[in-house]
Amino acid sequence: MTATIAIVDYCKGNLASVQRGLADAGFDARITDVPADILAADGVVLPGVGAFTDAMTTMEETGQADALRTAVIKETAASGVPFLGICLGMHLLFDWGDEGQPEGSRLAGLGVLSGHVERMAAIDARGIKHKIPHVGWNSVEFVDGLAGHADVTRLFDGIEDGGYFYFTHSYCAVP
Repeated sequence: MTATIAIVDYCKGNLASVQRGLADAGFDARITDVPADILAADGVVLPGVGAFTDAMTTMEETGQADALRTAVIKETAASGVPFLGICLGMHLLFDWGDEGQPEGSRLAGLGVLSGHVERMAAIDARGIKHKIPHVGWNSVEFVDGLAGHADVTRLFDGIEDGGYFYFTHSYCAVP
């Protein structure tokens, strides 16, 4: 039996490319905006294109946020339901974000991961200026303490420390 993967449609994501990729990998990938479908899936993907506020507002209004919080994410360890948040989908896992909010305001996220999502600084802690949005190839290095976690190790299996990834973003997660 082929595993059914729910691709959450919050009216903002890159759904078709995610569905094709999962189908090519042998999964029954279904795009859905129905909370019951999310709850019944063997795995869930929360894709990522769009803004934090728009995505969370839509998911709260449709009941998708509650389905993700209660049945999938918080029970993942017990139920074994795999979850993948891509870009914005990963950002939405945090306690709150400020993208799309008035200056000084924030909006609650799914609250699965402690921390928040904020606009990247145009000047970093070393005083180096960065163009925002950040677009391009950059190397990724494991942060001390993360490389030893089984989930991180499995996610990056075969990818060496310092490997290159392509980025296009203006916001970053602050755990």
